[in-house]
Amino acid sequence: MVGDGFGQVGRTDGRRAVEIGQRARDFQNPMTGARRQRVAAGAGFIALLQFAPIRLKTLKPKETDFEPHTLGEHLRKRRLELKLTRKEVADLLGVNAWTILNWEKSLTEAPMASIPAIARLLGCYPFSEVKPLSGHSH
Repeated sequence: MVGDGFGQVGRTDGRRAVEIGQRARDFQNPMTGARRQRVAAGAGFIALLQFAPIRLKTLKPKETDFEPHTLGEHLRKRRLELKLTRKEVADLLGVNAWTILNWEKSLTEAPMASIPAIARLLGCYPFSEVKPLSGHSH
């Protein structure tokens, strides 16, 4: 008989119950009826985009203009010049990519068995001339 706008108290006719139920749904979901049609058509709404600073990032090219002093540094410089990954160099030398990393960082030294393959990759023999100790002659 009496409705509070969101439900019914007592008995009402069927139309009134539907109207009250519709208002309750409209209150819970404001995107109904004609408003939903306007939003779908894009009528009367302006998109508000807040200003946000954007910083575009990219990978920096690796520096190859350093003077190598160790076998690992020579290997790293040559790898960067050829634009090869550690994995690609490792496959060429028949070792693991982590081994290449360890050689480049001078954490381990390359075994003598790997030196010929490394020399071929470098295109030269990376060690300086062997100098006799002072006072000793060969």
